[in-house]
Amino acid sequence: MLFAETNGRFYGGGVLELSPNELKGLPLIYHEPTDAEFEAFLEVHRSAGNDPEPVLDFGDEWLRKKAVVKEDEIADIRRAWLSVRTHRLRHSNRKSI
Repeated sequence: MLFAETNGRFYGGGVLELSPNELKGLPLIYHEPTDAEFEAFLEVHRSAGNDPEPVLDFGDEWLRKKAVVKEDEIADIRRAWLSVRTHRLRHSNRKSI
């Protein structure tokens, strides 16, 4: 999500947009999930509603378990994402003069 925030652009209302080329440039780790992993992901996604954090928590936990990213690095990345997301949303609420 951090790379989406930094590579994408935002417009009125705080909408974040990624063009196809920007999307292709995002660093992604591909993992073919087992049926159980996919069902667990779908359950988290369904129950999260409009809140992205449970889905991010799910992905972060997978990264920790696979030792792809250390826990303190995940925390740093999450804090950075929250900072740039807050910036985008704060600017979306500014009123025109």
